[in-house]
Amino acid sequence: AAEEICASLGFWFGAVVCFLFTLLSVITFLLDRTRFQYPERPFVYIIMCYCMMSAVYITGYGLGDSVSCATNPNNPNATRVLVRGTNQNTPCAILFMVEYFFMMASSLWHLFSLASPTRDILLGFVIIPNSIFLLLGVVFLLIGFASLIKIRRFVKKSKRRSN
Repeated sequence: AAEEICASLGFWFGAVVCFLFTLLSVITFLLDRTRFQYPERPFVYIIMCYCMMSAVYITGYGLGDSVSCATNPNNPNATRVLVRGTNQNTPCAILFMVEYFFMMASSLWHLFSLASPTRDILLGFVIIPNSIFLLLGVVFLLIGFASLIKIRRFVKKSKRRSN
């Protein structure tokens, strides 16, 4: 329990620090927009996305378990249960959608910032590593299918021998 509290406080502290630094950067941008010309502009949008993401974490921590958990209305002393697959938990869904939107937006702005200056950076840092991961995933998938076929044949042969 103490480890969970320590980890939770660590996440909260990280979110607050991230929020403060990104908010400071956003305020700097809003005060003097001419300071950030095009090559740096996507980074400002990434910072805005991370500011919103850290705000979601702070909000989730502030609301506590009430965002994702529910108690039994008949027995308030019962263990709190994680709520999934229902439309009863609107705050959890809203926090998730905001977090997901800004996470995807920051990834897209990161892609745009790398694609703009030179294609070599995009190729080296994004396309090649993702292609390698995709290729490795396909190799492991094919190995899994081959093992599945091999096991299936073995089971069929062992059933024939037992009859």
